[in-house]
Amino acid sequence: MGTESTYGTGVAGAHYFRLIEESLKLEQSRMFKKMLSSAVKRRTHKSKRGVGGNFKIAVPYNSFGLILYHALGAKGVAGVGPYTHTFTDGPLPTSFSLEVNRDAAAIGGTSAFRYEGCQIQSLKLSNAVEGWLEADISVLGEDEAMIALPTATYPTDNYISWDELTALTVNGVTIAGSMAELSIENELADSRNKLGSRLRKGLGRKGSLVTGKLELEFEALAQVTLFQDLSNAPIVMTWGDGTRSLSFSLTTAYLNSGTPQMKDEGPIMLELGFEGDLDDLTATLVNNDASYS
Repeated sequence: MGTESTYGTGVAGAHYFRLIEESLKLEQSRMFKKMLSSAVKRRTHKSKRGVGGNFKIAVPYNSFGLILYHALGAKGVAGVGPYTHTFTDGPLPTSFSLEVNRDAAAIGGTSAFRYEGCQIQSLKLSNAVEGWLEADISVLGEDEAMIALPTATYPTDNYISWDELTALTVNGVTIAGSMAELSIENELADSRNKLGSRLRKGLGRKGSLVTGKLELEFEALAQVTLFQDLSNAPIVMTWGDGTRSLSFSLTTAYLNSGTPQMKDEGPIMLELGFEGDLDDLTATLVNNDASYS
């Protein structure tokens, strides 16, 4: 993944990630249309051309800041080894390129795929018991190209694990959750096509929001009351390994679900759904990367 200085002009990757799965693809077709003078044979023309899809990764402490930068838009850094990066709502960077290796070494030639002119439509983070913190990234982009297989250098650190969760609070109260999710939704302007070109002129963000949910055992009424009263319930999630850390703080959040449900044997579970605005979210990443651009 590498940041483009000009929309749609592909660049080499600056950070590489190992994939859990992906569904990135070129989207285009021949459009068939009937005419009154032709009862059988249809005529065709080409559709719009673009790319889209998802890729899922286990989140490392290093390199992940590039994804946060392209999901939120504004960044800052302080300190030296480790560096403290902060990401907040701001204008999205121009675009980025994604290089995908689908067994290019075996196929040979220019058989690696590159998706150019990309922006992040959504970033969903999820963590469950005995799992990594996973990121599911949905992207839209301008075009697909074939390139020679790049030499990838992956983060050498371990991925963020469920047992590294160090803080999970709702309205300042620590909860013992069994599952946590947080999603950043960017409403991209995906229909910016103009006469004379099949490619998107650009993307850009029309709107944004933050959603998520937490799952915990029903042991007290504090969170239920927050939902019943529709009171502000700030959310904080933090993972750390003693040196590096990743934290999300949503200072204004409202619960949109919070009623315990009984299904079968075992503890009664409580699912807390929440929503807020992107300008109330701060992501803080402490790692060994000096900068992201």
